[in-house]
Amino acid sequence: MNKPKILVVGEDSLGVELIEEILSKDYEVETAHDVEETALKVEKTIPDLIILDKINSIMSSFGVCTLLKNNEKTRYIPIMVAADNDDKKRAMEEGANGFLGKPVGVYELNAKVKSLLNASGFT
Repeated sequence: MNKPKILVVGEDSLGVELIEEILSKDYEVETAHDVEETALKVEKTIPDLIILDKINSIMSSFGVCTLLKNNEKTRYIPIMVAADNDDKKRAMEEGANGFLGKPVGVYELNAKVKSLLNASGFT
């Protein structure tokens, strides 16, 4: 069976690399650092899960979440947003399927990724 594909998106290279390092043992992980790269990688790889960290450029991580959830091809891809307590409500309103606390913890990350993938049909 193929490993599930996860796209990790964020402008903070260290945060993205940390998440990639943690998940790459069990999953096929791609990274993106801005909106344009995210759009290209989503179209190219069709990930099984997307993790959005902070994006502050042209479009925020909330905007990316909304864009993906409003697209026929990507609306059913689960999206997890790394957010503090103040941002969780907004992320939920934009269609996020799950949240990661900041700073990201290894056990929380692994458990939440596994849970979202299981809910999407991966075992």
